Amino acid sequence: MSVNPKIFKAYDIRGVYPGEINEEAVRAVSRAFVFWLKRKIKKTPKIVLSRDARISSSFLREAALEGLIGAGAAVVDVGLTTTPMHYFVVNREKADGGLMITASHNPKEYNGVKLSRKEAAPVFEANGLLDVKRMVVEGGSLDSVLGAGKKFRKHKVVKKNYLTAYVNFLAKFASPAVKKLKVAVDCGSGMAGLVLPPLFKKIGVKYKGLYLKPDGRFPYHEANPLKEETLRDLKNLMKEKSFDLGIAFDGDGDRAVFLDEKGRVIFASFILALASEDFLKNRPRETVLYDFRSSIIVPEIIRKYGGRAVPVRVGHSFIKQKMAEVKGFFAGELSGHYFFRDFFYCDSALLMVVKIMNILAQSDKKISALVLPFKKYWHSGEINFRLKNDAEKEKKLKTLAKKYRGGKISWFDGLLTEFPDFWFNVRPSNTEPLLRLVLEARSKGLMEKKVKEISSILSK
Repeated sequence: MSVNPKIFKAYDIRGVYPGEINEEAVRAVSRAFVFWLKRKIKKTPKIVLSRDARISSSFLREAALEGLIGAGAAVVDVGLTTTPMHYFVVNREKADGGLMITASHNPKEYNGVKLSRKEAAPVFEANGLLDVKRMVVEGGSLDSVLGAGKKFRKHKVVKKNYLTAYVNFLAKFASPAVKKLKVAVDCGSGMAGLVLPPLFKKIGVKYKGLYLKPDGRFPYHEANPLKEETLRDLKNLMKEKSFDLGIAFDGDGDRAVFLDEKGRVIFASFILALASEDFLKNRPRETVLYDFRSSIIVPEIIRKYGGRAVPVRVGHSFIKQKMAEVKGFFAGELSGHYFFRDFFYCDSALLMVVKIMNILAQSDKKISALVLPFKKYWHSGEINFRLKNDAEKEKKLKTLAKKYRGGKISWFDGLLTEFPDFWFNVRPSNTEPLLRLVLEARSKGLMEKKVKEISSILSK
């Protein structure tokens, strides 16, 4: 049985279990990853292995262990973690790489693998994942690369529990003032529920939690807070009682969506602007990176407070790489990923939660009042258009470029077109047959008019 090449995405490896991704695939990926690392570092690699709570993750973990050990790696197995906690362990262990078994926010039938190098630097399509894919897919097995039947020294697997160390690390960033807050949280039965209760207990935050226990069946709702319907229970909870803030997490705990005191979703650009304003007041001239689809209020705020604003392509791998290059202090993405130099240039939803709670607790204003000044422009959010095939992507982008050639056009990531009173981006999804539209205008009427106009082209 050969490995399905479609499981290899731009940033990671992902598919439906067991039809697309299965034990054979993960075993082969793990072996290839070790061989790839050995060629890079010229020594036996030390690799951190973690997993989320999906039902299939325990089976895939066994396959990963077989692949890693069989190829001669030294393995530190830390069991259940969030993805940010996995990155923390890779750095604390001074490991050569990491392998996290997770499908992030995808539904329960999915699973996948995230690979990283030293310091949790991501392994993605442009810097090594294609090499791993070739080893796994070409020829149907790794025997031609590793040598059929070749034996490697098998190292003893070391098991460690890093939960307390990770909680203590996050707690160091919390202000004593957060003890006055009352917060509503929905962990969606995902991995954030492993870390949040001990963290909030340690820093003294009063909270009411929904679906805190990690459960890979996701019995209550899909762990994807970008889908409005998954926030229903959290919003209902916030209507029943008074809270200062609401927070929802995705399946592997690396994304957070914030709600104001009235249970209304706060646009990620406003969270990014609020955090940038607070950070730069104390650290002007720092570099802040932002998802280029963000509201233009974000670079405006960064520059207002003396920072250097750097737009970056969509995708955590691109952001981490660029942050390291420019020594960025902080970065944010519309999907709810937030990255910190203080966290090894990696993303941590809970660290962002702590930062936002600090800002709120040290102010005499509600969170809705703190973000109100950022509501200067009208942003569409991300709108998806499903395509019949990949060939349609290029055709539709060329049609749009021709129609809006009067604007400033660039191909930074898909088609980006800028006019004095509005801008839009249409980019192909890296994982699905979709085109994603984001548009912002200086008035609501213009935003709605242009969204309708462009949608009519994309939906034909």
